[in-house]
Amino acid sequence: MGTNIIWREEWKRPYESIWSLIENIKISNSINGSELSQYINENKVNRRRSLRNVNKLSDEALNKLNELTNIDFFEIKTTMLKLSKLERYNPLHYFHTHLCFCEKCIQYNYHSYLHQYKLIDVCPFHLTSLQTKCEDCNKDIYFFNIAKDIPFTCKCGYQLYQAMDEPIWKILSEYEPILKVSIINDNLTEGL
Repeated sequence: MGTNIIWREEWKRPYESIWSLIENIKISNSINGSELSQYINENKVNRRRSLRNVNKLSDEALNKLNELTNIDFFEIKTTMLKLSKLERYNPLHYFHTHLCFCEKCIQYNYHSYLHQYKLIDVCPFHLTSLQTKCEDCNKDIYFFNIAKDIPFTCKCGYQLYQAMDEPIWKILSEYEPILKVSIINDNLTEGL
């Protein structure tokens, strides 16, 4: 894969998870996860290990993603970690390892890192219950492996979103998630 990735600034949406951004990079460029991971981890001896969790990508991989898209993936990771700053030794402890998603958000190829936060069980944008299982096989979806070929898809092959008649660039440009809840405790929002 060359370094010619199609990505437009207006496709980045607030609170979007690293996983969602990676899936949308794959869709908008008609590439699979293996091709993308090969590029972002080209200097890694053990690529498989570094792809186990999108939230644990190396600084080198995050830099390469930034070069491709001009998205500050470090900022997303830092914001996520601020949500879990109470846990010093394992800050990712506050995030589900399986996919939690909003059925309305996923229809726009959108997933928020807020959906993964263990203390949140409703979508903060639609106020609907978050889904935690595949509708088809009724199993947890482990979303973190970016080497998957088909974006936004369960291991059983079920696509989490239905293909729309609209082109992908239009879907990414038009959907703007807006928070419908607010955090009352100012101590929790400090620095976010």
